[in-house]
Amino acid sequence: MNTKSIVFALVVLLTGFQSFAQEKEKGRRHERPNNEKHLAKMKQELNLSAEQEAKIKQIFEENKTKHQDVKEKRKAEMESFKAETDAKINSVLNEEQKAKFDKIKAERKANRKEKMEKWKAKHEERRANKEAKKAESAK
Repeated sequence: MNTKSIVFALVVLLTGFQSFAQEKEKGRRHERPNNEKHLAKMKQELNLSAEQEAKIKQIFEENKTKHQDVKEKRKAEMESFKAETDAKINSVLNEEQKAKFDKIKAERKANRKEKMEKWKAKHEERRANKEAKKAESAK
């Protein structure tokens, strides 16, 4: 297999993994309730006492910090993995291919950033609409 075929296969493979991870992450965001909603549901379904509710709330707060730590560690590991993969790919490429590969990566990064900004704007708009409806129904 020639170098161009290897590079193309690696780019397609990495893009596929990234797309899969993003889709999986998108799905998780909408399925997982926040701690307050989860606690309210637990309180209702389990008939929790005030003391139990306070203890569970404290557990959620402790776990929130631990979850953030794990998330940051995982992010650092993924960055390291990406850098290692890019270094291996670059060792196979000639200078012209390296420049083109860097350009492709930069374009993809810009596209991801743009999509994320659009998603955030859409999410904020939905949240604002939801809050407005809530305020209006409370009147």
